[in-house]
Amino acid sequence: DTPISSQDTGGRKNNFQIRMATYRHLPTDTNAQPVALGIKNSSFFLSCSEEGGKPTLHLETVANKDDLKKISKDSDMVRFLFYRHDQGLDISTFRSVRFPTWFISTAKTNNQPVDMCEQTANRNITFTVQS
Repeated sequence: DTPISSQDTGGRKNNFQIRMATYRHLPTDTNAQPVALGIKNSSFFLSCSEEGGKPTLHLETVANKDDLKKISKDSDMVRFLFYRHDQGLDISTFRSVRFPTWFISTAKTNNQPVDMCEQTANRNITFTVQS
C-alpha cells in the first residue's frame, strides 16, 4: 500500500491510501510503468473509460482481483491501467493507458472530485508518492 497525496492551492496536502500493482508484461513507454490503482482494504479500483465523448475517471468494484493479474493492451480491462511516470524522488503522474494524453488530476480548489484531464488543463496532475 502506498500513501499518495496531492496539494490544493493553499499548499494543504490531501492524503489517501492507494494499493498500487505494477504490470511488467504490458509494453511501456519511455520512463513509465503500468500500474493498477486500488483503494486500500477494499475491492475498489480506479478506471478510465470514455463517457460523453471524453475520458472520465471511475471507481469500480473488481470482484475477482485475479482478473487484474494479466491485462493485455487490447483487453477491455486496460481501463484499470495507468502509466506511472516519476518526476524526482516522490513525485509522480498517472496517465491512462487507454487514453494516453489524459492524466488523473485534482482541482486547484478544495472539495472537488478527482478526474481525468489533459496535461494543459488548469488542474493538478502531480502526486506525492511515499514508499
